[in-house]
Amino acid sequence: MGYFEQAQPLLPNSSQISESLAYVARRQGQWDQSEVYFNEAERLEREALAQLPQRLRAYAEGFVLVATEALAEHRDRRFQVTFDR
Repeated sequence: MGYFEQAQPLLPNSSQISESLAYVARRQGQWDQSEVYFNEAERLEREALAQLPQRLRAYAEGFVLVATEALAEHRDRRFQVTFDR
C-alpha cells in the first residue's frame, strides 16, 4: 500500500490509485477503509466523465482551427503569382 499512498498526492485526481488502494485494503481485511477508497475512486471517475464533453469540444475546436489555418495558408500560396526578373 505504501507505493500507492505515495503516488496519491502526486496524482490526486486519479481514480486508479484510489481503486488500487481499495483492492489492497480489501485483501488486508480492512473492509471499511476499502469502501472509503472505492467511494473516492467512483467520485473521481464521475468527475472525469463529466469533464469529457468539454475536453472533446476543446479538442474539436482546436482541430478545426488548425485545419482552417492550414487551408487558408494553402489557398494563399496557390494564388500567389511571382515574377522573377
